[in-house]
Amino acid sequence: FIHLDDAKKRQSVLNGKSFDDIDCEGKTYTVEDAVEAAGFGRFQILLCVICGVLMAADAMEMLLLSILGPALRCNWLLSSEEIAAITTVVFAGFLIGSPIWGFVSDRFGRWPIFWAIGSTFEVGIAYLILPRFGWRWLVFASALPLALFLGLMKLLPESPRYLVTAGYTVEAEKVIARLFRTNRATPIEGKLTSTPVSAKSLGSVKQLFGKRYLVTTLMLPMIWFGAAFGYYGVVLLSAEIFRFRHSCFGAPSTPPEVLNATLLSDDTPPVDTSCCRDMNDDDFVAMLVSSVGEFINVPLMVLVIDCFGRKITMGVWNGLTGLMFFLLYVCMSKEAMTGVLFVVRAFSAGLLSLAYLYTTEVYPTSCRAIAVGSFSSISRVGAIVTPYVAQVMMPEVSQIGALSLYAAVGVLSSILAFSLPIETAGREL
Repeated sequence: FIHLDDAKKRQSVLNGKSFDDIDCEGKTYTVEDAVEAAGFGRFQILLCVICGVLMAADAMEMLLLSILGPALRCNWLLSSEEIAAITTVVFAGFLIGSPIWGFVSDRFGRWPIFWAIGSTFEVGIAYLILPRFGWRWLVFASALPLALFLGLMKLLPESPRYLVTAGYTVEAEKVIARLFRTNRATPIEGKLTSTPVSAKSLGSVKQLFGKRYLVTTLMLPMIWFGAAFGYYGVVLLSAEIFRFRHSCFGAPSTPPEVLNATLLSDDTPPVDTSCCRDMNDDDFVAMLVSSVGEFINVPLMVLVIDCFGRKITMGVWNGLTGLMFFLLYVCMSKEAMTGVLFVVRAFSAGLLSLAYLYTTEVYPTSCRAIAVGSFSSISRVGAIVTPYVAQVMMPEVSQIGALSLYAAVGVLSSILAFSLPIETAGREL
């Protein structure tokens, strides 16, 4: 790579000054100083748009799995176990890929990801496409955002913090210069400084189990597992629960003994459990309303997370998610069920975001991506397991048993979050 000594011989892109002039002034700055000086502008908006497209594609894939279940059950005459396996194999691929790409990101660079509006958009296009054109056209439409992202990748810059940490100071200065140029801000003067990390230290798993981070590293995997288990469980339930709870929607005065038998076991068959019980327009509308709950999560977290800290917010969000699963025990009208799913989606949507935020803040740059990649793999185990709870155990074994499992995992994750030894609010990355 290009050394700083060689770069000093060239003209700096910052403020029209050479590196020699800047060195003579004796001024220095960090990546954080540059970001603060540049302010929020078109550069950050561009990043949000590009990363938002990617996150929308990811979210659409997750919702697609739950929507395809009822359609493929009818078209291919699949059992509940086979429907669950469709989701499981997708997350099995994530399980393998997450630590690999985490290691690659620490060694060669990273492109951050944000969750956007893909889940709600997926329900909308499913409502328009699935009943009229079939599931194949729905899959095609769901893949379009990824094609769009491929065209936008060249506009996505590398992380300057990573570049500085890895020793690529000149490349980091180019990204910072682009930041100031795009935001039309006055360039910061001085020499970019940071303590580079040796190549052997980048992506080192040993750092995760050092004395400072040992307890945190042992507790976070369960929190990540619970976040994925709960969130994707709610996503899958959003489709399944409207399919097999029609007896509740149409019979508010269901006798208690019949209700208990239906919830505890599969001895009392629901009104319609045939393979061709497709989702109707009302089901799609209910799913769309519950998906909108994810938008409520964003302003709530913004208001709470800096006031009360990451640990408390993560603990409260996990605890409330677990408690909301208990409410799903009750046989209620479709409107009430939609309202409960709206709330549980609002809280569960923030679980992975909070886990991701805390993990990126608590670990140093040198091992941050491998930590996120490793814990993300563990969260995929939760996503692999949850289809068999939501799509097999729930309709065929015991509804209360399945909901109790989701609630218990949420409460346990809440306890662990409150017990984390490090609070990261206000810390410099």
